[in-house]
Amino acid sequence: MTPLVMYALEMGFQGGTRRALDLLIELSREFTVDLRLLPREPLSDEQLQQLQPYAWRVSQIPRRDRSRRDQLAIAARAIRQGIPYHAAVVEHSFAADPATRALRPRPDQWVYAALMHWTVPLHHAPGPRWVVDQWDADVHYWEVQAQQLSHPVQRLVARLNRQLTYRHCKRVYPRVGRLLSVCEEDRALSLQIAPTAKVDVIRNGLDCDYYTPARDADPGPTVLFTGTSDARNLKALRFFMTEVYPLLRREVPEVRFVLGGNFSAETQREYAGVPGVSATGRVPDIRPLYHQCAVFVSPYEDASGTKMKVSEALATGTCLVSLPMGIRGLPLVDGENVLLGHDGPHMARQIARALTDPALARRIGANGRRFAEQHLDWKHVLGPRLRQIVADVAEPVVSKEHSLAPLAR
Repeated sequence: MTPLVMYALEMGFQGGTRRALDLLIELSREFTVDLRLLPREPLSDEQLQQLQPYAWRVSQIPRRDRSRRDQLAIAARAIRQGIPYHAAVVEHSFAADPATRALRPRPDQWVYAALMHWTVPLHHAPGPRWVVDQWDADVHYWEVQAQQLSHPVQRLVARLNRQLTYRHCKRVYPRVGRLLSVCEEDRALSLQIAPTAKVDVIRNGLDCDYYTPARDADPGPTVLFTGTSDARNLKALRFFMTEVYPLLRREVPEVRFVLGGNFSAETQREYAGVPGVSATGRVPDIRPLYHQCAVFVSPYEDASGTKMKVSEALATGTCLVSLPMGIRGLPLVDGENVLLGHDGPHMARQIARALTDPALARRIGANGRRFAEQHLDWKHVLGPRLRQIVADVAEPVVSKEHSLAPLAR
């Protein structure tokens, strides 16, 4: 019996790209998985060893998108075929290396595709045994990107890619066995594009046993924001630093604001001289940062999909203060498991409330943890539902009962 073929660009081991690894782990509990990756950098021996318990075979396809020649060829392919740029990256990478063409997905295969980039073969035939995981509603993602990018040329490119993505998704969505969104909002957006598509929701989950609350007894007036220096995080950070933080310092002069994670050196320098602000740089384990803060902030004015960092804050029992769009896709309740601020001054007041009322912060954090256990846990909530969906599209179902000898990596 053939295994489930899983396609992913990167197999992230932490942060926002962690979803692919979580999906692999959950799928491997029932199915034999043939994993095919298109990573920007080849996986290390250590990373391959981490994947070994979950994948019957791991194949790495060289990604051909770095040289100017490749980029021009990819752009030409995108325009010529009417496909999004990143789908053209996948197709160009397969075409550039004859040795990997046999790994290109086929419509008749049993496939789990992490992202829409892999679905160009479905232009020619339907894939009734395909499950496609969006991560973000594809068209909406590029609409938000166009709003968040500051350079006019980048905004123009994002708008063009939005149009190509719309045409591609309108054609492909109805052809897959199942489309997976990360929230009900994205599901509704996908059905607007293709009303006949079969769309289910598998939220951005995590392992609640791994993200167990271990809060410092008294973290002090410490506020945390995590991420990297991509456009959407920088826009949120700059909103916080201009519209929220100065007002917050008037209310709580001793407040400390921590930039946690892999923010660039340039971003760290930008705020190095601001009183009370510090940056951790890249850390091997993000959990202690949540344990050492009193409040986590999500100051996003616009967003796509859902925020993994918000899920982490909830699971660690950290008091969450957010703009409404910062919790997009999560049915949280203001005053119960989140404190919502509707603009900069209101957000500053909500953070000050949590910092000066530890009992309130503990209650919001504890309720957030319960929400994560009930809605976001992979092992007990999301994983069983995911495997049922994948099994439903398969004929016949292939599980670990059909044993395959491991192949050399």
